[in-house]
Amino acid sequence: LTTGVVTPLSTGGSITIPSGLDYRQNKLYVANKNGTRRVLDIHPVTGVQTILPGSVLSNPWGLIIVADAITVSATTTDETCAGTGNGTATITFIGGDAPFSYTLDGGAAIPGVSSPFTITGLSAALHTVIVYDNAGANNSVTFTIAAGNPLPVATAIPASQIICSGAAINTIVLSSNISGTVYNWTRDNTVNVTGITASGVGNISGALTNTTNTTVLVTFTITPSVTTGPVTCNGTPITATVEVNPTPTVDQPANQV
Repeated sequence: LTTGVVTPLSTGGSITIPSGLDYRQNKLYVANKNGTRRVLDIHPVTGVQTILPGSVLSNPWGLIIVADAITVSATTTDETCAGTGNGTATITFIGGDAPFSYTLDGGAAIPGVSSPFTITGLSAALHTVIVYDNAGANNSVTFTIAAGNPLPVATAIPASQIICSGAAINTIVLSSNISGTVYNWTRDNTVNVTGITASGVGNISGALTNTTNTTVLVTFTITPSVTTGPVTCNGTPITATVEVNPTPTVDQPANQV
């Protein structure tokens, strides 16, 4: 059976669904020299047929299959965190003639899709999806992916300092543009410089002891994060440094006479 082509039927009787018809996409009409007449509805999910008035034929008629127009809809999920580009859209369509393809925002056609299908990796923006069928018909849906939760931008004061071995650092005070930010940090050179732990949360304080005889630079890497409901958004890590000078030593000269 081909869409738009009249197939002869026997005289009389009622129209029933022909073998090979995709009842999810098409409607049935009958046709003769005087035109076409719709005689049968087919439920798009169950395939249950409903005979319409006038379906008993007293003259030779032909059967014509008419593809429904494509209708397209979208359900979306927004970005979780601003700039992550992890929005999604699930596209549902009915009607048309298989096979189907689609385009996103005017890009290249993606073939071989069926309803529903999901597009991932969407940024916060207005997007348009066009679904095309095999007969040249198409329809579109436009939707918006909203920006996710804002990202914290952290500041560390002081960003750098110099101390003597064994001295307490000036407390590194952490702040950000968003209330409720949590600051997780780690540091390096934990073997050559002891004292402050290798990791922690919040402002950084304590003493550092240089166990070598050369100056050692300790770098704290701070990652800010904000949790809103079930979503945690991490900002860009920043650093703060402490230059720890060694304890000076004196060489005892030999006795002289």
